[in-house]
Amino acid sequence: NGIPYYLYEGKNYQPSRDKIGDQIGLFIEDQLYYCLNDFGSFPTYEVVQGNPESSIIINEDSVISRLKLPLTITKDEKVYQVENFEVNVDARLGIILDSVDFFMEDQMRHQESLCLFCGHDISTTYDLEFTTVNIGEGILIGIKDKKILVNNQEVLFAFANKLEPLL
Repeated sequence: NGIPYYLYEGKNYQPSRDKIGDQIGLFIEDQLYYCLNDFGSFPTYEVVQGNPESSIIINEDSVISRLKLPLTITKDEKVYQVENFEVNVDARLGIILDSVDFFMEDQMRHQESLCLFCGHDISTTYDLEFTTVNIGEGILIGIKDKKILVNNQEVLFAFANKLEPLL
């Protein structure tokens, strides 16, 4: 269902914070065309677009998206060039990723069981909601932030770990 395994057959596949940032950046670059709609909202302007390049900085309580998107904008006889855009989103993704690191460190030491105290520690230390669901092939772990909403929605980070079935 699109949920990645972080622990599978005894190996840790948890992506680094940089890899997660790179994936967010690639998603932005891939979706940019649909967002800009070929600049159809600006019919009186001629816009020539270069190739986008994004970089993401994940802080504890914010995510900064920097986009280099060369644009040449022409209206009448005036020409403008713009290329750097930046958005700072209030989101505790860094805190969520810290909590995932904490959980996975214990999980790798104790691969045969699920640390329920870790979930409690994450909930109280990081002020996050920690849930687990047995999915037959392992455990689905969800970490939800109800403290800061992004686009009026709670941020949910989910991954799975393949464990022996729990009794």
